[in-house]
Amino acid sequence: MKVQYGIAGFVIGVMVGLLLGLAEMKLMMRLKFDTAIPFVVGISVITTIITGVLTGIRMAKRRMG
Repeated sequence: MKVQYGIAGFVIGVMVGLLLGLAEMKLMMRLKFDTAIPFVVGISVITTIITGVLTGIRMAKRRMG
């Protein structure tokens, strides 16, 4: 059960991270910070993935017990 919720959290984290990264990319292009875009987008995607997986595991624990 934890694995299924963890995988679902991972997928949701990837999708939210990419959408957030797209918004950050557009904002940073307007502010002329072109060289920092890959780092900022990468950090935000990794952060949302970790958050999604941890949230999924917590939800599985609640459902199991």
